[in-house]
Amino acid sequence: DSLPDTLVANGALSADQANEMKSARENAGNGDIELLQKLWFPILTGISRLLNDNRILIQKKGSDALFLVLDEQGHCFGKDLWGLIFRGVIKPMLDELFYNYTESDRPRDDDLAFDSLNKEIMTPIIGLFEKYYELIEFLIPEFLTLLSQFITSAHEGIATVGTDILLKFLINLGSRLSDNDWKLVVTTYHRLFQDTLPTSLIDGGKYLRGIAQGTGPSKEDTEHEFSRLNFDPNKSVTQCVVQFNLISGVHEVMERNFKFIKTETVLPLLDSLKMAYKFACEFNGEIEIRYTLWNHGFLSGMPLLPGLLK
Repeated sequence: DSLPDTLVANGALSADQANEMKSARENAGNGDIELLQKLWFPILTGISRLLNDNRILIQKKGSDALFLVLDEQGHCFGKDLWGLIFRGVIKPMLDELFYNYTESDRPRDDDLAFDSLNKEIMTPIIGLFEKYYELIEFLIPEFLTLLSQFITSAHEGIATVGTDILLKFLINLGSRLSDNDWKLVVTTYHRLFQDTLPTSLIDGGKYLRGIAQGTGPSKEDTEHEFSRLNFDPNKSVTQCVVQFNLISGVHEVMERNFKFIKTETVLPLLDSLKMAYKFACEFNGEIEIRYTLWNHGFLSGMPLLPGLLK
């Protein structure tokens, strides 16, 4: 019964809750799974709320307590309870964190916060898949959907966390994924390549060039026109970063896992890479658009014109 006492010491549980946990564990051994489910769910939900605190230290204590419980007690949970935990605790927690990080006034370059999100919250989820793979493999599609939400965010810090975790997940678990899992992974990659292709760069650049040449709307209408064109410079930068991360990620994943994947399963990834390469070549060929974007502050810190090919 060291776990309940540890959670009390960390401030995650009250003494009464710890005693209830001990009782539930004893009763679960006698087959009272319903009691186990009724107790664990509210406890885990309560702990997860700590992760939405703005203070990094409180977030860390909450994540330590949550993943300590799941790591040590996960073998007691059946698939139904794991599904309940993922959909009722982990997903809402990540949805709330996603909102807090993307909609709040948090600086876009708050590296400490994003490093904490990566190491203290997202990486332990991969550890759960590693330890309880047979129990929670069925949650892989939902986990990939969650990661896709992060990766397609306009916020570079969030998107980078998403690509990092996707890569870690596939490196750590690639050898254990089934062919159906890999088909889903390939489909997810293809959709991510499509959804993060920075096509608005060309439309936005053409619009800015029209202003410079006196053939487009006035500068006062720039913000309105950018909105109409769906051109957000920050989002475009994020998409460029994500495309690079996806390409380098596919290279590393295939290098480590190609022997575990059927050839016909992996072939569609070539279409994804060709799509990314074709757009990069198209953008790099638009010298005037690249110069116009650069001249208007897009990646102006670069010594050369912004480009999408190395």
